[in-house]
Amino acid sequence: MDPSIFIIAGGILLLLGGAFFFDRLLQSPNDYKDKIIANLEAKGYTLVDIRIPKIFQTGPFPKFEIKIQPIQTKVLGVSGEKTRFRIVRFKDKEGLLRKSWIEIEIVAFMVSEIKWEPEL
Repeated sequence: MDPSIFIIAGGILLLLGGAFFFDRLLQSPNDYKDKIIANLEAKGYTLVDIRIPKIFQTGPFPKFEIKIQPIQTKVLGVSGEKTRFRIVRFKDKEGLLRKSWIEIEIVAFMVSEIKWEPEL
């Protein structure tokens, strides 16, 4: 076999891995803070903090999900469809500390849905 195939395949894997970790590096716990606070305040809760889970942790949500979306948005090669996970700690009306995992669905660069587990 031609060794250049292995070099090309290795280069592609390296680029994909680099893109994945670069995307992870750019994430901030405050990225969707306004939407999270709006969800909490609608139920009478107060935000304590937002954390990004460790890599490959999805909490109670499925690790791999196949989704068929009618919209596929790309700008300068960057996809506008993503799924983000966060761990949110908040206080209820009595001041008790609670914790939820959230799954943030982004379609066309906009937050389309936030799923809470356990539900608010």
